[in-house]
Amino acid sequence: MSFLRFIAIAVLAIIVVRLVRRLVAGGAPPRRDPRIDARTPGGEDLVRDPACGVHVPRGRAIPARLGGESLFFCSEGCREAYARGKRAEG
Repeated sequence: MSFLRFIAIAVLAIIVVRLVRRLVAGGAPPRRDPRIDARTPGGEDLVRDPACGVHVPRGRAIPARLGGESLFFCSEGCREAYARGKRAEG
């Protein structure tokens, strides 16, 4: 009987700890990974570099217009490599 009492107390303690954490956090839902909604903590949109796949804040990305497309790159090197690859393809 004491083992069942121990299990019941442990479960109750876990529930109480979770409730206290939620109350301390103001009932806010847990934080999401910023990559999920493609925004930085400051709210700036992230753009994906088509050459290497890195996500970069739009304000820090290097914009380019290639083949009628507006693209954003993480570095000049990636922009140049992508442009060379496009020329070789077409």
